Amino acid sequence: MASVLTEATAPPAKSAGVTASEYADMPEGPNPTELIEGEVVDLNLPTRRHGQVAGRAFRYLDRFCEETDFGHVVINDAGFLVEEDPDTVRGPDVQVISYAKIPKGPLPDEYDDVPPDVAVEVRSRTDRWRGLMSKATQFLDAGAGCVLVLDPDSASARVFYPDAPNEVFTSGQTLTLGDALPGFEVAVADLFA
Repeated sequence: MASVLTEATAPPAKSAGVTASEYADMPEGPNPTELIEGEVVDLNLPTRRHGQVAGRAFRYLDRFCEETDFGHVVINDAGFLVEEDPDTVRGPDVQVISYAKIPKGPLPDEYDDVPPDVAVEVRSRTDRWRGLMSKATQFLDAGAGCVLVLDPDSASARVFYPDAPNEVFTSGQTLTLGDALPGFEVAVADLFA
């Protein structure tokens, strides 16, 4: 016999919580935050080593994008809308967005749903691989071309793609980012120097 859901027995609708628009208008607090499924979540401040590795990644990506006229390179955990209803706004440490997606000029001052071609995460000592993999999956599901995870502890770079095998690059190897950023190359050791 088929069951019939009544209003009293139907599962409750998921609350939208805080929207991306509301999140954008919230005053800045003492700690960085992200919006995850409508909930504002506090993040730890990154260490200087984390910032150093993120800065080196920015330097090499920015130089390549300027030389090839590829696109914007954004730092500082700048957020984009990863999921909607409930809204999730997350920010990679560094991201590359092609001019094909957002033309040259100032970027919008709002959370949009344009995924980066490359999202870069630097693993902090407080990060667990499970959380990093969850974040990388969200970025890929939102349309990112690849997610690059830099691990200062092992001086390695892991690249995750939506439809291709993941790659691991170690010291002594040259990092490439496949079709997400064609022609880009950097010595892995240079990212952790």
